[in-house]
Amino acid sequence: MRSRILVAIACIGTMTALSGCKSDTRSTAFQIKHNDAAAHHYLKGKVLSVDIPHRTVTIAHGDISHYMPGMTMPFAVENPSELGMVQPGDEVEADLEVADNVAYLHSIDVTKPADGQPTSKPGAEHYPQVGEAAHGFHLITQNGKPITLAQYRGKPLLVDFVYTRCPLPQFCPLLNIKFAEVAHALQDHPSDYPPAQLLSVTIDPEHDTVPVLKNFSTHFDAIKGGNWNFATGAPQQVHDFASNMGLDYWPDSGQVVHSVVVYLINKDGKIANIWYGNDWKTQEALDAIKILGN
Repeated sequence: MRSRILVAIACIGTMTALSGCKSDTRSTAFQIKHNDAAAHHYLKGKVLSVDIPHRTVTIAHGDISHYMPGMTMPFAVENPSELGMVQPGDEVEADLEVADNVAYLHSIDVTKPADGQPTSKPGAEHYPQVGEAAHGFHLITQNGKPITLAQYRGKPLLVDFVYTRCPLPQFCPLLNIKFAEVAHALQDHPSDYPPAQLLSVTIDPEHDTVPVLKNFSTHFDAIKGGNWNFATGAPQQVHDFASNMGLDYWPDSGQVVHSVVVYLINKDGKIANIWYGNDWKTQEALDAIKILGN
């Protein structure tokens, strides 16, 4: 079964730290590195889902003092054995540790076991497979220019779905870092790769308007190369594209919860590669792009 990491959409914070994004050499988004300077936050909430293979648990939590308001979002877990002790519906308390580019839970304690009621979430409208034609779109870039899938014909296209206010560093911010790395590599070594393009589609178009994306994109030097764009559009247009490209995507308690998926589309508009979650290496994407140029 396909494993999909759930990412909550947060209504806090700015991404000022992204202005200094450099190469991220971790092999996984969930690598644990202890740091004596880490900040610790008390978390209390209800478990919605448990993803043991990816060491994550999605929790609808209350306000976390001095860090974020209450919302629904996934958390990496330091000790995977703790995931075997919780199930959807459990009310829990835990320590959220945040340091450098990682944030994870530990000391998870079940304060009230699940009541036995099933939890279910709607999925995407379609989960495309390698070889299928990518779903079309009509969107607008951070520069206010309309774009369609047809305009990318003839060049490989790497696509992801992000959100400018996502607070946990190993989710949307890490996707942005990886896309920046790919964009820089394509720009710095054009003879090694075909002229590929990158597209990051916001799934919160009501907030992430053209001016917001324009400002957000200035945090990334790689944008200046011209082969990476952020895109927004009417909510229905964004939802139609995201949901038909396999993104689990739904509102929850005033927020939006979504999975993580990245697609490489070939010059003919067909899906060449799919990566679920955030534990893929940028070199994997670059190697796949290189193959499409042969």
